[in-house]
Amino acid sequence: IFAYFMLKEKPTMRSIVGICVAFIGVYILTGAPNLDGKFIGASLVIIGSGVWALGQVLVKPLSKEINPLALVAWLALFSGPLLIFLSAIFDGNTINYFKTANFNSWAIAIYLGFIMQPITYGCFYYVLKNNPLYKVLPIVTMGIPLTGLLAAILLLGEEPTTQLYFGGFIILVGVIMIVFGNKQN
Repeated sequence: IFAYFMLKEKPTMRSIVGICVAFIGVYILTGAPNLDGKFIGASLVIIGSGVWALGQVLVKPLSKEINPLALVAWLALFSGPLLIFLSAIFDGNTINYFKTANFNSWAIAIYLGFIMQPITYGCFYYVLKNNPLYKVLPIVTMGIPLTGLLAAILLLGEEPTTQLYFGGFIILVGVIMIVFGNKQN
C-alpha cells in the first residue's frame, strides 16, 4: 500500500489476489487465534509490520543510489547507537548487560551484527533495487512463518498438524502467484 502511494508501483491483479491468498494462509497457519485480551499485543505487531513496510518503501530509492552493503553499513551506523540509547532509557540496565555478557552472548551478537545482518540485508536491498516492492516484500514477510514452521519441525522435532501443512501450502500458493505473475513494471 505504501509503495503504491509513495512510489507509484502498481501491482498486477494476480499479485493482489496472491497477497490476499498468502494472508489467508498466515491466518490458517496461526490457528485463527482468538484475540480476546490480546488487543494491545496484536496491535503492536500490526503497527510494527506497518513501520517495517514503510521503512522498506523509504529505503528503496536509496538502494538504487547506494551500494546495498554500504546502505546496510550506514543504517547500522545510525541505528545501533540510537537503539542502545533507547535501551538505556527504557530498560535502564544496558551498561550492566554489556559488562556481564559472556563469550557466547558476544559471539552471537557479533555474528548477527557483522555477518548475518549485512549479508541478508545486503542481498535483500540488492533484490529490492531491481524489483518492485509488491514482488519482494511478500517473499520475506510470508517466508517468515514458513521458515518458522520448518525450523520447528526440523530443529525442535515438533509434530505438525494438518492445519499447519494446509496453511503453509496456502502461503506458498499466494507467494507463487505474486512472484510468477504477469510481467508489469
